[in-house]
Amino acid sequence: STLFPYTTLFRSLHAQEKPAPAPLALTMRDAIRLALSAEGNPTVEIAVESVRAAEARRRDARSGLLPQVDTTITGQNQILNLQAGGFGSIQFPGGFGFPKSVGPFDTIDARMHVRQNLFDWATISRNRAGKVSIETAKVESDDARDRVAMQVAKLYLAARRATEGLGPIEALVASVESTLKEIANRGQAGEALGLDVSHARMRLAVEKQHILESRMEKTRAGMELLSAMNRDLDTPLDLTDSLTFAPQELPKPEQALATALQSRSDVAA
Repeated sequence: STLFPYTTLFRSLHAQEKPAPAPLALTMRDAIRLALSAEGNPTVEIAVESVRAAEARRRDARSGLLPQVDTTITGQNQILNLQAGGFGSIQFPGGFGFPKSVGPFDTIDARMHVRQNLFDWATISRNRAGKVSIETAKVESDDARDRVAMQVAKLYLAARRATEGLGPIEALVASVESTLKEIANRGQAGEALGLDVSHARMRLAVEKQHILESRMEKTRAGMELLSAMNRDLDTPLDLTDSLTFAPQELPKPEQALATALQSRSDVAA
């Protein structure tokens, strides 16, 4: 119990000494680039792994079309009993004959077997299917990247809109506070009714509620953007792109459809 106040004080001082993370300055292009990086959105990495898995399956299927080579090497150290083989009874002129045994000596046996299928329709079909699976996985990976990029772009716009929308509300709250002070001063001078003061206070309370909601919306939008980029949620954001209106010439419906069918990765998948 004696050390508790000192422990609490030490933790408080340690928390105060910990530097706050530097703001992460981002354009929309930077946000999309971070989300599509190796350390970014896990959806992209999962899509990349699916391509690698499809390539591995095709290598396995293609192995049936390649020559199969088996090698074996064996070694022995042995002694041959010539008497057991019947050589002991053989005698040569002059009293010469075979010895009782020969050895020890070493022998090595090395062999190689090569097998090649001349025609295997099932393996050929699996190899073709594996090639198509790789192409499909690559297109699906592109589709995943497109979906992540679109999600990050939407979240960036939502966070930027929430940031820019906070300024007018803060200015309105400051204006309502100034109006309340003016009406309160007039009320003290007998030039305003108490009902006017109450109405001004109620309006200030309503606007402060709005500013709290706007700040919560800004925090939520920023955390969703950080989550989509796979970054720490306590990282401060500095969104440098501004919301500006730029008129665009819309294509004709048939031209837009042809472009979509040719360029959309989800359609290709």
